[in-house]
Amino acid sequence: MRFRSASLILALILGGLGASVAHADFLIAQDFKNRTVSSIAYTYSGPSAIKGTEAVIVSAYSGATQGVATSGTNLYVTGANTAANQITAYTMSGSGSVTASINTSFGTSGIATLTSAGRGVSVTPDGSTVSVALLSGLKVVDLNSATGANTGPTLNLAVGTTNVYKSVQTPDTNFYVVNQPGSGTTPYAVNKFNSAGTSLGAITLSGFTPATSALRDILFVGNNTFYLTNYAATGVGGGLYKFNLSGTTATLDNTFGTAGRASIANAFGIAMDSQGTIFLSQYYSSTGGSSAIQKVNSSTGAISIFKTADANFGFQFLAVTSVPEPSTYALAMLGVGALVASRRRKATLPTTPTV
Repeated sequence: MRFRSASLILALILGGLGASVAHADFLIAQDFKNRTVSSIAYTYSGPSAIKGTEAVIVSAYSGATQGVATSGTNLYVTGANTAANQITAYTMSGSGSVTASINTSFGTSGIATLTSAGRGVSVTPDGSTVSVALLSGLKVVDLNSATGANTGPTLNLAVGTTNVYKSVQTPDTNFYVVNQPGSGTTPYAVNKFNSAGTSLGAITLSGFTPATSALRDILFVGNNTFYLTNYAATGVGGGLYKFNLSGTTATLDNTFGTAGRASIANAFGIAMDSQGTIFLSQYYSSTGGSSAIQKVNSSTGAISIFKTADANFGFQFLAVTSVPEPSTYALAMLGVGALVASRRRKATLPTTPTV
């Protein structure tokens, strides 16, 4: 009896370990300048994410990559691969580093064609849908994350919009879209849509009055807290902003940074990992400055360097993921095997007669 109990305990321990250890954390960075996507491994030393190995995992794009998103081991990249206006799906794997292979079950041989150039891409919280902002198409299209089929809803923005940068869905199934209205109107907007794709109007950004406003990326934490990047110099309002949302009004969170803003130049893409660390890209054109990636404390707005500025890169959108290593699967299977063996032994042991 003690042997069978020990086997069961071992199986549970090994199974639990297989589910919780032996994984690597990766920042996935889309490089507009080099038309590639890179993985950057990192580990934690206390509360700080420590940068590790870098590697290009997606290349050979004929046109610049535009956006990147992850969901588990699934990777989605917008931009021109073999033709214009595409989104390509990949499957990531690796041990200590990441590789990406095209997921041929998505679209046609891994590629779904869009009606116009796609830019920012995200995956809905339930993992079922990929949302693609069409840069100059005045809409967001939603695709089945497994097949690439256009399953809707399609989010149509108001006439006068010039560029659409990013769309995200919150756990309450509302969509929020970052776009840039045309000349003569407010030069920034975050528009809200319900799960059916019906517009619920623009969000009022209370207290947000930078001299230059050029919103690029949005990151929600739950339903009522979000971060926005403003792609501008620090002197005219560039940086990362934190808002608390109530209805259709979002108010700056004054406990974050200085009056709701972590001041940094040319803030572009944002991503948050499971530990609550925000990664923030700084994007400059190829003719001025260089691209860096910063870490930002999601509560205080404190900024520290993750990847030093380098003129050879043009990082824009970011994503994070944990890719299970092969040893994880092996350990999990060992736990399952121990449990099966325990049950078989129990089934074959002679039964003590009842007196």
